[in-house]
Amino acid sequence: MSDGSRWIAAMVVPVALFTSSCDKNETITAPVAVQSTSVTAEPSSIVPQFVPNPLCPLAPPFVAVVNVTVSSPTELFLQAVQFDLLDRFGGQAVPTVSPIPTPAVPSTIPALTPVPMPGTMPIPIPGQLSFGGQQVAPGQPRTDGFSLRFDCGVPAAGVLSINVNATNRQGLTIVSRTSVRIGA
Repeated sequence: MSDGSRWIAAMVVPVALFTSSCDKNETITAPVAVQSTSVTAEPSSIVPQFVPNPLCPLAPPFVAVVNVTVSSPTELFLQAVQFDLLDRFGGQAVPTVSPIPTPAVPSTIPALTPVPMPGTMPIPIPGQLSFGGQQVAPGQPRTDGFSLRFDCGVPAAGVLSINVNATNRQGLTIVSRTSVRIGA
């Protein structure tokens, strides 16, 4: 047997053994199409609430209040909601985000910072509120209210983008987006 024949035999035999050990009837399927998650925000146009500040007469700080509703035909686990404002001049700003408790139901939104890992301090992400995996039940929309505070110098007119990050039971990350207008 020549050296070339031995080399081919040495390669073919392990490959043949490996492939013969596989179940020929096994079907590999790709993940099912991404579920239809819906995110809406109300009101559709937000009127900014200005906070008087004598140091910022031209563009005082302001607060925007928005309700975000997430619905899905399958179970989801909310991870975070992110907000950012693209003002009418093309500038981008992120607010300080605070949850607004629902009067009828005690607030289940965690504090403004993520849950710390032992021995570490959480690092808050500007413009984001972490949920830590709170459930959105199938077919039962979840609405949360948010107060968004923008600093001095941010124009109170533009488009507020809202990104909702969630995971499903399979561990896939789902990012859903919506937007609303702020100001005139």
